[in-house]
Amino acid sequence: MKFFKIVLLTMASIQIGFAQNIDAQESSNSMSELESTFLIQNANIINVENGQMLSDHSILVSDGKIKSISPTKELNSINFSEIIDAKGSFVIPGLWDMHAHLRGNNLPSEIITDWMMPLFMANGVTGIRDMTSSCETDDQGPVCLAQMREWQKEIEAGTLDGPRFLSLSSFQLNSPRERDYTKQEIKLMVETFDERNIDLIKVYTDLSPKAYKRVTHEAKKHNIPVGGHIPLRMTISRASTKGLRSLEHARDFLFDCFPDSKSFRKLAKSQDPPIDVMHAMVDQFEEKKSQKIFQVMIRNKTWYVPTHLTRRMEAFADNFEFLNDDRNQYIPTMLLNSWKNDAKHVVAIDSTKHGRDAYMKFYRKGLEITGKAHKAGVRIVVGTDGGDSFVHPGFSVHDELKELVKAGLTPLEAIQAATLHSAEFLNLQKSFGSIEVGKNADFILLQQNPLADIENTQNMKAVIYRGEYFNSDKLNSWLDKARNFKL
Repeated sequence: MKFFKIVLLTMASIQIGFAQNIDAQESSNSMSELESTFLIQNANIINVENGQMLSDHSILVSDGKIKSISPTKELNSINFSEIIDAKGSFVIPGLWDMHAHLRGNNLPSEIITDWMMPLFMANGVTGIRDMTSSCETDDQGPVCLAQMREWQKEIEAGTLDGPRFLSLSSFQLNSPRERDYTKQEIKLMVETFDERNIDLIKVYTDLSPKAYKRVTHEAKKHNIPVGGHIPLRMTISRASTKGLRSLEHARDFLFDCFPDSKSFRKLAKSQDPPIDVMHAMVDQFEEKKSQKIFQVMIRNKTWYVPTHLTRRMEAFADNFEFLNDDRNQYIPTMLLNSWKNDAKHVVAIDSTKHGRDAYMKFYRKGLEITGKAHKAGVRIVVGTDGGDSFVHPGFSVHDELKELVKAGLTPLEAIQAATLHSAEFLNLQKSFGSIEVGKNADFILLQQNPLADIENTQNMKAVIYRGEYFNSDKLNSWLDKARNFKL
């Protein structure tokens, strides 16, 4: 696989009254150590709304905001104390991962602050929607919602390097094994989520349809969105109609669009179909059913977060090159070993050609469905399941952008899914998602045009985040920190 590249950006600083460039050693410092107002000049700014390019423009950043955008030739550089020459660079907004997993049950807090956060930052991922932020029981610590909220404050204050925690979810909500939730239990549960300022109620596959309907009903009263894995006993259309804000993962379309769909939904014991059923879901896929589902989602304003990387792992679980990705150097040994064991388990389910073909077909069909959903008008945002097996945190956002292009989106449409549309999904478009005056100064300087090749999002010169300038040395230091982390 193509290794993540970072290229040093030339910096020049002109002091008022002296007009003297700072030397090379000083230019390696991040802008956070300098003044909070600086000018980035000679950049090519991509308008993510329409793909138009503002060539040779300058961006004035002050106090964390974009203060002005002007043609460079119209500015007199002597008027600015700090200048960064971005000649040849392409500017896009910071990328967001709308299906991330930072905390895990009983994992140490350092794995988040010293490993995962640096990987997000080094990859220009400036915002995340975390999908399992709270703990269901007290013994799942040390990281639960209170700690996530504390980190959220530190990140916003600039005292901790990490992506913005844009949305923090509940624990995954399943029905109890021996009985179902009562109406009163769900009412109290949702009230508690509201009191704790939960941003999203995450439903899961073992939740009963009755409980799901009660959860969405109560959540609506408190204006809390509901998203996640839909109950196995419900179709996408029913879940959407009852209030699903976002559908996570591609497989539910395959569950609902083959002749034996009703029987599968009624009898399935897990979200992992048997090999022969996977073949049937792909071979007997009914296009008309999927188009009807798309229309239901559009009507109900249910968004779609495909996370194709999770199915990609299953498809390539026996592929040597895939398993030995260069980026494995950034994964702690214990975690990498668990990833490899997970891949072995997938292959062991059925290592024959028939078995391996099922996973590959399932993954590729998911890409095809995403392309058709997008064409039909379903709103899509980028999510990765980062931290899942062979879904490298931070890097995975760039991988998922490539998956969306494989699915049929243009590079611009894929970038929109990780920027403008993600901000719209969270109702934050007034402050984020595009390069505009007045918005937060969260953006990336790229070496090459990402509209010509989506892989160019990986080749970063610098990241501007919270109005601070982080050059290639700083990005590399984050990578080094992650590489040296010991679990």
